[in-house]
Amino acid sequence: MIRANAAKYPISAQCRILGVPRSTYYWMVEHPEVERADPIAGDVRAIWRDSRQRYGARKIKAALGRKGVTASRRRIGNIMREQGMTSSYARKTFKPHRTRADEAKLANLLDREFDGYAPRTHLASDLTYVRVGAAGRTCACWSIWRTGASPAIPPV
Repeated sequence: MIRANAAKYPISAQCRILGVPRSTYYWMVEHPEVERADPIAGDVRAIWRDSRQRYGARKIKAALGRKGVTASRRRIGNIMREQGMTSSYARKTFKPHRTRADEAKLANLLDREFDGYAPRTHLASDLTYVRVGAAGRTCACWSIWRTGASPAIPPV
């Protein structure tokens, strides 16, 4: 745009109005965009492609480091963003809680016999986490079950 209007208006005035330093304008004229491509962009794309499009900037940085190429994670992230590369990863899966060797086991007082008790003498509860939406938010749901209650008694 500045070059197109160079015959009508002075370059310094155009740069001042657009908020672009004159040195930047002249540098851009001398260095076309073809020359401004990052030299490690090809390596970043190759590592990303070889990882089946799973690696992010951190793992690509480590892979480049093993090849002897030094680059910052921000630089790699910018290259990935400019070329439309995104990493894919597996969501964390549920792992059942295992009792550690030094933990005391809880006593099973009811011995799974929930029938035959007087109403409202034994309660069972459960706290469940439910994943809500794609952002990984969770919602805690707490349920209480009454045991031995007769149908005439309204729910608690």
